Amino acid sequence: MGIEAGKIYKNRNQEYDFFIAKDKDDELIKGHGINRPFIIFYSDDKVYYLSAKSISKKNRKKTLADKFNVVFKTDLYGEDKEVAINCSVINIMDRKLFESLYVKDDDMNNFQTTPWHYDKIMGTLYRYFDEIAYAEASHIDNDTQQLVWKTTLESKLNKLDCLKVIKGYNYLLFESDISRKELLDKPDKFFSLVTSFYERVKFETQEDFDEYVITHQEMESIKYEVHIKNAIKELKQNLEKEKEQHKLLEQEIDFVKKLNYNNSKIQEMNQELKDWKELVEISSHKTNKSNLNKKDDEPDKPKPNQSNKLKM
Repeated sequence: MGIEAGKIYKNRNQEYDFFIAKDKDDELIKGHGINRPFIIFYSDDKVYYLSAKSISKKNRKKTLADKFNVVFKTDLYGEDKEVAINCSVINIMDRKLFESLYVKDDDMNNFQTTPWHYDKIMGTLYRYFDEIAYAEASHIDNDTQQLVWKTTLESKLNKLDCLKVIKGYNYLLFESDISRKELLDKPDKFFSLVTSFYERVKFETQEDFDEYVITHQEMESIKYEVHIKNAIKELKQNLEKEKEQHKLLEQEIDFVKKLNYNNSKIQEMNQELKDWKELVEISSHKTNKSNLNKKDDEPDKPKPNQSNKLKM
């Protein structure tokens, strides 16, 4: 499938009408968040996307006051309509699951936005990178037909891949001597460079990348090789620190899972003990009742003094 970037989707399959994005408070975004995700990038197996919404008189003041919103006078389809892309949360979903939600071959889906849109959004993501939250969808519940979401900790594991893309883009396009304006005016050239770079940072070693290039003819030559190498060199300094944080996060998740498992077992044992006590109490109650019934069925015996009186 390959890596892609800067796509927008709109028209959903009717059977899937649930919300697919969360806000920074971990609440589902209702309304605008249901249909129009902006794709930061696709990997082979995941989609990383932001929430997009139209700007109206009702929401304008609040929208403009939010530093995480990137506002455009024309929308992502090039229409004369103001929109805002919120960069506070990166949502993540399995790629096959994501694509199944939208009408295939619809002109409004998998639509390529302009480099200018993409560049401004990536700049905002870089500026507030350390404040970004992550929300990853897990699967569709068979009973409720709603999305099931991973925990906040599990979702945060995606930060490492997002760092590669967002900070890598910054080093390649903002902190190099590449002519950005020239690239931004040429969409095909721009997205070819960006996706080629994203492919490159995905690999741990040059040997792995060389092997990939041999088997992918479209990447046999990369015009901006020097710029890409320099950007990766800068990126590696960030990656070392983030990889350590990533390992600690994985350890924390494992600890929480074990803790939850132990707590679950304790709850089960407490419930079993409670059930056992209730059975004992019921059994004891039945025994006492049975004994009382037996006493009631026994004939009355004459009292000793009554018997003596009869003999006299």
